[in-house]
Amino acid sequence: MDKIPNLKHYRKVGKIKEELDLALNLLDLQPLRAKLAEKYPGDPRLLELIEIRYRRFLYLVATTGEELVPSEDIDELWHIHILDTIKYRNDCQNIFGFFLDHFPYFGLQGDREDWKKAHRRTIELYVGVFGEEYSFHNALRDHLSKSRQSDPRNPEFVLYQEARSCG
Repeated sequence: MDKIPNLKHYRKVGKIKEELDLALNLLDLQPLRAKLAEKYPGDPRLLELIEIRYRRFLYLVATTGEELVPSEDIDELWHIHILDTIKYRNDCQNIFGFFLDHFPYFGLQGDREDWKKAHRRTIELYVGVFGEEYSFHNALRDHLSKSRQSDPRNPEFVLYQEARSCG
């Protein structure tokens, strides 16, 4: 699989980091929430966390030029986004300046070691850039522990338990 053009490419086509940040911040994921809520029902804060993680993943894709592996929640939102073809095409143009293909068979065609290496690199980049866990369940746990909401009687803890039971 070819590498995705990185930030150097963006400078050539007039995209700079500030423009990339702005494009990702302006990305309207609200229309995709209903579909996402089918897989992750419950508290809307769960959907917000997935949206944040998806934007971060897109940022890494845009700035590294490396083959990256989406976590299950990020991949779910990516697939929903792709199925809204007009929106996805327009969003890709706004964010990347080109259509970002998704190859869902990575790791399934005799390239499992490449997939593992890309997955480790994705985790390394995500943690390094954002300072948070990449695994969805760990990210949610950390998010809740940062807000000191780990009491089973607390609705925040129930949110964590709901998320664990999804997918």
